[in-house]
Amino acid sequence: MYRKIIILLLTVLAVGTLSSYSLNEFHYGYKLNTLDATAVSMGNTGTAGSSNPMGITLNAINTLNQNKNFAFGTTINANKGEDKRSFPMYNSFNAYINESTYTAQENIFYNIGVALSGKYDLDKYNSFGFGLYMTPRYSFAGGYNEEVRNNDNSNDDLYPEKIAINKIDNEGALYAYGLSLAYKSSFDNLTYLRSLAIGANVEMLTGNAESAKTIRFTDWAHTTAGYGVLPDYEEKFDRDLSGLAMQFSMNYELNHRATFAFVYSPKTSIEVDATNSFNSYRTYADSTMMVDYPIIGADSLKHNFMMEDYDLPSSYKFAFQLRPRNVLKTTFNVEAELVRWSETNNLFEDKYNYYLGIEHKIIETVPVRLGFSSTHSYDIGYDNDYAYAVELQTPTVSLGTGFEFSNRLRADVGFSYSFRSFETLDLFMDEYYDYDALWPTNTDTNHYNDIILQNRDWSNPDTVKENIFDFMFSLTLDI
Repeated sequence: MYRKIIILLLTVLAVGTLSSYSLNEFHYGYKLNTLDATAVSMGNTGTAGSSNPMGITLNAINTLNQNKNFAFGTTINANKGEDKRSFPMYNSFNAYINESTYTAQENIFYNIGVALSGKYDLDKYNSFGFGLYMTPRYSFAGGYNEEVRNNDNSNDDLYPEKIAINKIDNEGALYAYGLSLAYKSSFDNLTYLRSLAIGANVEMLTGNAESAKTIRFTDWAHTTAGYGVLPDYEEKFDRDLSGLAMQFSMNYELNHRATFAFVYSPKTSIEVDATNSFNSYRTYADSTMMVDYPIIGADSLKHNFMMEDYDLPSSYKFAFQLRPRNVLKTTFNVEAELVRWSETNNLFEDKYNYYLGIEHKIIETVPVRLGFSSTHSYDIGYDNDYAYAVELQTPTVSLGTGFEFSNRLRADVGFSYSFRSFETLDLFMDEYYDYDALWPTNTDTNHYNDIILQNRDWSNPDTVKENIFDFMFSLTLDI
């Protein structure tokens, strides 16, 4: 059996203004880590105790943990995402040989967040905390660029002609503008209770998500197949997003070394105001002409989903912080979170996320922080007349440190590395390039083979391997 291989060669470096994670998370967006270098370096923990202003996005009660009465914090985040896609290779006996990588993507983007927090002691036993913050919650950004070539003639030492250029450009983020309120009551005469606290975050969510997917045949392809034959393709979505999110928390401080926390985030409805277009046109020597492009099958499913309002799942997080008595002044955080994905789509299942973090102060003012987390997320994929769930499990390891410039100004740095692997269908199906003139097996005789390009189904899916590098720098000013 003769097998034709479409070689997709690409290298892309894109620089933008938002974090880039996966192209498979454009519907709901990728939920970003807390923009706090301390939290990220400790496995994205700090729910049961954080003294940084950005920590109030994890738990409003953290407003009461500031070193001074007021604190201002800002974080700059740089993110690099690597995406490698491969398909299975078979020999002439249809036996699996290995995976062949056909794409290698790199994207670098940036984020910034700010927070202001304060606390006021009503008396010896009662305190009130408050805060304001702005932070990106979900990112929709990502980029993809590939070249389609016929490599048959490369066997005759001929350079494979470029047939088409495929691109996906995603931009946007969902930002949270939040208000934090907290109240704590302390006790000095109870054995197993030092304080109780309650808090709430109220967030106005607003943002935009834009997506453009294009297929552009090259001049060589148009010349070879004949002008007016090959249809270029363009798909665009522009979504304005808005919503109101809530978060309720409670802390139980057993003593000055152990604290328990519980945070509940209700399901959030996101309103979508969207426009879209599906266009196809044929190129002639001196003009182009639009042609009808029916929105059916997978395109119809995607159109309906992207244009509709959607829900973000509710979650329940339990956290514990321990500060044992030792010379290293250790802080240990462990957290577990139940995310009710089944509330948002009947294709999804509820999932648990886990977070671990530890801090040691080797030197009095220079901490060493380590962390680990394992999180789950979902998005929607499409195959002909049905939609399917894409489950993404993301293990992450992290480390970081911090420096004190004075008793009021300090800086923290955090670095995390995430990796994951999953299967999905081809982003650009092969049938779209099924024109005999584009696939001659001998350019001297202009002989065409009888191979018909077919879309790969779930018997031959893509394997996607992603590496995500996150760097954060936080600056805190205690007032």
